[in-house]
Amino acid sequence: MMNQPTNLPFKGYTIMNNSLIEHFSCPDVYRLYILSLTTDRELKTDTTLEQLAAFVGEKPTAYKGGKTDKYKSLSFTERLKASGEVIVETERRSSINGDKSVQRNIYTFKKPVATKYTRLAKGLYFLDLDIKVKGYIIKLCSITTPRTFKIDKSLREMEKLLKMSKNTIKKYNEIIEKAGLLEITEDGMLLKIDSLIIDSPKSEEKAKEMLNDFDTIVTFKQDQGIQLNIQEMIFLKAKKSDFKEIKNIESWSYWLASGVPFKQKVKQITLN
Repeated sequence: MMNQPTNLPFKGYTIMNNSLIEHFSCPDVYRLYILSLTTDRELKTDTTLEQLAAFVGEKPTAYKGGKTDKYKSLSFTERLKASGEVIVETERRSSINGDKSVQRNIYTFKKPVATKYTRLAKGLYFLDLDIKVKGYIIKLCSITTPRTFKIDKSLREMEKLLKMSKNTIKKYNEIIEKAGLLEITEDGMLLKIDSLIIDSPKSEEKAKEMLNDFDTIVTFKQDQGIQLNIQEMIFLKAKKSDFKEIKNIESWSYWLASGVPFKQKVKQITLN
């Protein structure tokens, strides 16, 4: 790997939809993690592939296609376009000198899907591991049991979910186990990455407390005839079924709270 820059335009954490994580290879998942750390509030970034390669610690040629493998024959940008997970648009902008215009790609990540995303701290960047292994760690995050760091999937199930071979999974498991980031248990595996995941496991009691607070807000707004926003309407719909359709109640409750207007003015996250 090349020497990586120390002056990084990174956010403290980033959110990656599980569909994004599961769709790409391990190296591409890590590249996307780094790219998403440079996005703005609208989840957009104009980071160039040359800049991304420097952040990751690779040569720019790694982002070009032309290999014999059908997937790798596409460039990194073409792979993003084909996935539908990241929108790639081209804009003409003035050069630094202002004497001519240059073409620049704008990458826009899909908005988080409630209960189906992983929120990762930028600390993963500083781990002394190969990018393939780092990408694998991110992939594992997407298949953990809700509200835990546990993975109870069989090797065959992991092979199907992660779109990886059994041998590669075993190889990467050994690497991160030696690094102290994975523990093999009697009933599966346990990721030991508390410092890397922003959504650390919380108790169901905490989630219920947040939902009760949210219910109070919704009731108040209804009594005052104040129009409900999309999160509040979704909350009422889920409440009618006693939240039985919500698979990860804790992540969902945090998603709801992120859109409460008087706490923090945040763009609304819509469900697909």
